[in-house]
Amino acid sequence: MPCALTGSQLLDCKDGVGGIKEIKIKAHPGTTVIGTDFTISSGSVTAIAAGASRATWYTYGVEKETASVNDNPQPNAPNGTLWFQQELKLVMNKLSAGHSYEMSVLGKNRLLIAVRDMNDSYFLIGLKFGADLTAGTSGTGAARGDRGGYELTFTAKEDLPVQFITAAIYDTLVT
Repeated sequence: MPCALTGSQLLDCKDGVGGIKEIKIKAHPGTTVIGTDFTISSGSVTAIAAGASRATWYTYGVEKETASVNDNPQPNAPNGTLWFQQELKLVMNKLSAGHSYEMSVLGKNRLLIAVRDMNDSYFLIGLKFGADLTAGTSGTGAARGDRGGYELTFTAKEDLPVQFITAAIYDTLVT
């Protein structure tokens, strides 16, 4: 039996913009905690339990027009499977010992990433299984105007697309 569709998708007004304003990152707490502390309904996380799941998030500022998010469905019709590859590309300007250390720590963890985009939409990457640092470079360009810094790619392989959250939930994710 086919999966039920949920409704029509009409054209929306042309008032959206691309880009990321800010992200928050924490070490992924594990699938058991996600299952108990996060309430998921119809493409959104509607509640996060108070306590550890709302604590120990770190805020990363994002330079304008340098970061992007993609949520790519990965269907396999012959196998009857569907999963989603979520990808965040992040730029950190300026080479520094602190940034290099942070990059190495990010690379050693599975991560849960909350994103605030330029439309003030909020969503989570790597909710169930975590996101990993899958690519990156650090260096400096040749010309005076070239970037010196880091370009990082985080990838998650999830059974659901990115899950949206409200601004109120996003604001409760604190260090």
